[in-house]
Amino acid sequence: MTHLSYNIKTAKIIDGSETDNIGIGSTVLFLINGNEKTYQFVGDLEANPSEGKLSLLSPIGRAVEGKKMGEEVEVRTPSGVVLYKIKNIS
Repeated sequence: MTHLSYNIKTAKIIDGSETDNIGIGSTVLFLINGNEKTYQFVGDLEANPSEGKLSLLSPIGRAVEGKKMGEEVEVRTPSGVVLYKIKNIS
């Protein structure tokens, strides 16, 4: 089975209207070290950090998955621990 066939066979439809918690399809506005940054959480094959598209398997994605607006999450990065405050989820 090809990689594409496997992806099609195992695909799941995501209801984008559920925006209380961060999950795949969520667009999230974070406050990071006093700066606002928006990321969209997408499937692994769509991930492109330079375009602000992160996978939930990324370090940031793993740390924030399931979190709600107003929560703060510490994310371990190569340069140290960074605090992400969730300002908005859409």
